[in-house]
Amino acid sequence: MERTKKKSIVLRMLTSRFLWLIIVFALIVGAVIKMAQDKIEEARSTYGGLSEEGGVEYSFVEANGFSRDEYNFLSYEDDEYYTRRGIDVSAFQGDIDWNAVKESGVEFVMIRVGYRGYETGTIYLDEKFEQNIDGANAAGIDVGVYFFSQAITVEEAIEEAQFVCEQIKHKTISMPVAFDMEPNTYSESDRIHYLTIREITELSDAFCTVVEKHGYDPIIYGNPAWIHNNLNLSLINGREIWLAHYTDYSRFPYKYKLWQYTDSGVVGGIGTLVDLDLQFIKKQ
Repeated sequence: MERTKKKSIVLRMLTSRFLWLIIVFALIVGAVIKMAQDKIEEARSTYGGLSEEGGVEYSFVEANGFSRDEYNFLSYEDDEYYTRRGIDVSAFQGDIDWNAVKESGVEFVMIRVGYRGYETGTIYLDEKFEQNIDGANAAGIDVGVYFFSQAITVEEAIEEAQFVCEQIKHKTISMPVAFDMEPNTYSESDRIHYLTIREITELSDAFCTVVEKHGYDPIIYGNPAWIHNNLNLSLINGREIWLAHYTDYSRFPYKYKLWQYTDSGVVGGIGTLVDLDLQFIKKQ
C-alpha cells in the first residue's frame, strides 16, 4: 500500500514536470513564431523613399480604338490592347444585387475599403465593404479595392496601407489596390491642403510600396488635373495609374491601367448611378 502511494506521488511529480516542460516549450515556440511574424510585418511596412529615376510611361491609347455597345458601355481595342468593363462602388451605392451586376456584363469591380477623415484623421471602414466584397466574390466578379486617403505623413500613408491589407487578407483580390487622395473641401480645414507635390508623391509611393510588399498590385487614382498638380510622375518608377476622366476619349499623356470614364453609369442590380471603368490588357 505504502509502495503504491509512493509510486503514485512520483508519477504525479514526473507528470507535473513534464506538463510544465511542454508549457514552457510551447511558450518559447510561440514567442519565436511571434518574433518572426513581427520581423516580416516590419519588413513589409518599411519605406525607403522615392526612386528618383524612371517614371510613368507615355500613353498608348488611340482615339479610333474606342466604341460603345448596346448598353452604352465603352470599350477599346487595337493591335496590342483590349479592355474589360468594370465599376467602382462604396456605401453610397447602398445594397447591391451582385448576381444582377454580373449578368449585366460587369467583369470587375473596385470596392472602397475605407477612408480617413479629412479633419480628424480617423480611419473608418466603409459600411458596405464586407457586404460588397463577399457579394462580388460570390458572383464571380474580379475584385480590387481602394482607400480614400487624407494622410499627411509617410507614417500615416503606411498606416492606411496596413489597414487595407488587414481588411483584405482573407478575401479574394485579383485586381489592384488603389491609393485615392482627393481634396475634400478645398479649404484650410482640409488636412492635406498644404501638402507639396513632393510630399504627396512620397505619400502615394509609400502606400503603394507597403501594398506591394503584402503581395498586391498597387495603383494610384486621380483625374488629369489632380495628377498634374500633385504628383511628380518622374519619381514613382513603375507605378500604375487609375485615371478618372469623364469623356469619350482622354488626351491624358501618360499610360493608365484603369480608366474611370463616367460617374453616371446605369447597371443592373444597382439602384443608383455608378462609376464605369475600363481595364486595359495587353494582348499575348
